[in-house]
Amino acid sequence: MNQCHVCGSTEISEKIIDHIFNIDGKMILVENLPAHVCERCGEETFHVQTVERVRQKLADSQFLKTIEIPVLSY
Repeated sequence: MNQCHVCGSTEISEKIIDHIFNIDGKMILVENLPAHVCERCGEETFHVQTVERVRQKLADSQFLKTIEIPVLSY
């Protein structure tokens, strides 16, 4: 049984999400990413194979589009 490493909950669901990675100071949005999401705290985790595929796509610069994101400082 999967258990959340943040809150300890065993209520983990497989979902398709959009996730922003910060790689070398660049924000990269990955859409339609399979993830395990904790139903209690929302922590998202990924299979090793999923992360490796994202790394490969980044290495090959397989970007679909570029978007502009407004930034605020708190």
